[in-house]
Amino acid sequence: MADEGIYVRREQKKLRQLRYSKEASFEKYIREMVQIITPRMRQEGDAKSSISTEALAIADSIILDLFQDLAKEARKMVVSAKRRTLMACDIQCAVLMCLRGEVARHAVSEAQKAVFSYVEKARRH
Repeated sequence: MADEGIYVRREQKKLRQLRYSKEASFEKYIREMVQIITPRMRQEGDAKSSISTEALAIADSIILDLFQDLAKEARKMVVSAKRRTLMACDIQCAVLMCLRGEVARHAVSEAQKAVFSYVEKARRH
C-alpha cells in the first residue's frame, strides 16, 4: 500500500514540472515586432495591418534556419580555435559568413551595441 503513495507523488511531481516546447519558435517576438511597426504604418495611411498565420510561419521558419546556420558556423569557429567557450567574436564571424553585405554590417553593429549595453548594465550592478 505504501508503494501507491510513491506513484501518486511521482505523478504529482510530473504535473508540477515546467513543460517546455520541444521546438523553438520566434512567433511571439515576430508578433511583437509587428505591433511595434504597425502604428508607423497606420500613420502612413494603412488602416489595418497585421500578419497572417501563413506569413508568421514562413518568417519563423526563415529565422530558425538562420539561427541554425549561425550556430553551426559559430561552432566551427570554436572547434577550429580549439576552445570550449563561445565568444562574441565567434558569433561576429559567423554572422559575416552567413549574411552578406549591408545586412551583415548592420547585424554586427546592432550586436555590438547590445553587448556594450549589457556590459554597461552589468557594471552598474
